[in-house]
Amino acid sequence: MCPEFEADDFENDRDYLSNLHMNWFREVREPLVPPFTGESGLKVELETDATPLEHFNVFLNNTDMTNIAFETNRYFSQIRAQKVPSCYSRMNSWVDTSGNEIAKFLGMTILMGLVDKHCISSYWSTDKHESTLIYGTQMTRDRFMSILSFLHLADNSIAPSRLEDGFDPLYKLGSATPILRTRTSPLTREWSRGEDVCGSDSTYQTSQTSLV
Repeated sequence: MCPEFEADDFENDRDYLSNLHMNWFREVREPLVPPFTGESGLKVELETDATPLEHFNVFLNNTDMTNIAFETNRYFSQIRAQKVPSCYSRMNSWVDTSGNEIAKFLGMTILMGLVDKHCISSYWSTDKHESTLIYGTQMTRDRFMSILSFLHLADNSIAPSRLEDGFDPLYKLGSATPILRTRTSPLTREWSRGEDVCGSDSTYQTSQTSLV
């Protein structure tokens, strides 16, 4: 149980602090921080006028897009074999996706982080006050939602369960797993971190000691 204190146990904060034995120094001491000696930036040669897409392709290239498309199509086939969709289901209009379409899908998804709206469907709104024309010209809303529903990076059918040997919580990340797990990943092979790095606690170290 927590001890109970009365309000007059401590007459004021000054009395309470006087009872604490602390050694305070008037001298301002700067923390000893080793100097940063690394060289940050890309380790690969790119033209000075390289486009944002060319920078992005250093880390996620056409082969990765093709692999994602393959696994997405495989997952749709697995789900389709297990259930009969209703007459209103988007599954009825599904056609296999491609690496180019996956790249377009990811680009639109990244753009959603820059253009904030209250729900996904609003990006296809035709209302003059909130329309974002680029979405409707690149992909229909139903097609985007279909890809979002079946997007996969690995084959679920051979994934070890949590109780089996070889279980890997990062398995479903498919070809992206090495990027998160090893120091020789494209993320560190092609780019050196700078002195100041911003990230959340979820960015680093899982129980499987993955490393970004």
